Amino acid sequence: MRTSKILSFILLLTVLSACKSKPVITDKDLSTNKPKEYTYSGKINSKEVKYFAKKLEAKKEEITNEKLYSFIKSWEHTTYLFGGMDKNGIDCSAITQRLFNYVYEVQLPRTSLEMYHDKRFKNVKNPEEGDLVFFKIDDDKEVSHVGVYLKNEYFFSSSVVDGCNISTLKKKYWQKFYVGAKRLKS
Repeated sequence: MRTSKILSFILLLTVLSACKSKPVITDKDLSTNKPKEYTYSGKINSKEVKYFAKKLEAKKEEITNEKLYSFIKSWEHTTYLFGGMDKNGIDCSAITQRLFNYVYEVQLPRTSLEMYHDKRFKNVKNPEEGDLVFFKIDDDKEVSHVGVYLKNEYFFSSSVVDGCNISTLKKKYWQKFYVGAKRLKS
């Protein structure tokens, strides 16, 4: 009996550790009862350019995709929530899906694994801004985490520990689980 409870608990933790799921929370527009859409300015000011340049170890002149960085600024530090899709909490595939929809006007599948197998993307050895970066954190899955590459080995994603944040591939943790990068085919 005790063994089955332990196994059930381990199974539950395994399911909750992956970055895929059906949505569990959505912000609703109370007047229409439809999911709320977020709006972004699409612009960043000089202080924000300086912030991103410093964070990404880049020159201010390299921070040119204002749509991308205004999106990141608006979601940075949002809490991670498995299956979440809004500002109350969001997982890695949902934030990647939202980012690609807003910044690049491209609809992505819902899960990191589906994104990894999306035929519209090709493998790349040297990622560039806007490429997807994939990780295998869960041993049972081919891919279990996704983010969007920015510059100088930095990427944006939502993780259990940091929520929506800019991380670096220079960290041993991310190096250990890194699978590769993919770019939207032209």
